[in-house]
Amino acid sequence: MEHKISSDDFYQRVKNRVKQVNLEKKNNKDKDEENVTIGKIVSEAGISIDSYNGLKKGNKLPPADVVYKIAAKLNIGMEFLLTGSSLKPESDRPFGKEAELISVFNTYLSPTGQSIVLDIVKALSKASYCKK
Repeated sequence: MEHKISSDDFYQRVKNRVKQVNLEKKNNKDKDEENVTIGKIVSEAGISIDSYNGLKKGNKLPPADVVYKIAAKLNIGMEFLLTGSSLKPESDRPFGKEAELISVFNTYLSPTGQSIVLDIVKALSKASYCKK
């Protein structure tokens, strides 16, 4: 299946996902957490908000590595941001506790925190906590 990539749609999907992330935080009672902003996301992805807005105004997409980082920061597939659909079948997508774990891991943990969590999970997988 071929998907058309529209820069306008990409920027709208980013905007919508930022709103969704902030709504999820509000619904989860994360009142101490700052709202996510497009400026913060793109800055963390490696470009300034001015560059992002310039690309948007010129109907151009950011470079692939920046799109990837934006998608990761928003805990959403890069393919969804670009095309509006996912390449993964519905059955392969995380849900429930798995989705929550991935969201917390990607959104709140520093690289050091992520490494610590991975070490803990690996240790638990060798212990008696595993499914038999």
